[in-house]
Amino acid sequence: MYLYTIGTVMSRKIPLDIMILLWYHYRMKSRFITQKVDYGIRALCAIAGKPKELATVAELAQALKVPHPFLRGILQALNKHGLLRSYKGKHGGFTLGKDPRRIRVIDLINIFQGSLKLGVCVVNKDLCPDIRGCKLRQKLEAAERRVMQELGAVTIQSLL
Repeated sequence: MYLYTIGTVMSRKIPLDIMILLWYHYRMKSRFITQKVDYGIRALCAIAGKPKELATVAELAQALKVPHPFLRGILQALNKHGLLRSYKGKHGGFTLGKDPRRIRVIDLINIFQGSLKLGVCVVNKDLCPDIRGCKLRQKLEAAERRVMQELGAVTIQSLL
């Protein structure tokens, strides 16, 4: 149910409760999606945009303005999980390991951060005597499940 829609993402209505969580995490300088996930998405989109070419770490780092060693680690992790295929040697590089319609944003979140961690206590869970029965925490965890479900529908192909 949409109490009030205040924004759209990729032509989809975003419910108020989800927008509030997004705003909260942005304002609190918490990483809703980590830098590794962000760079991984950007790299996969760049590689998917040129499907018949091998992409090198150096080319991607320069095009995406991402530190070379950091990006190399991200690409190696994506290769290990089958999202990329690597080719070694002088003319080596990376191509997609899967169809971009089958690579979901949620896959990258699971690889690099595990979950969105929306249900983390606002103050300090060690000080909270009501950590298990907290209604706010229950609401945040429910919202996290909905956000994860929404992100499960977002593919690299849809971001091109």
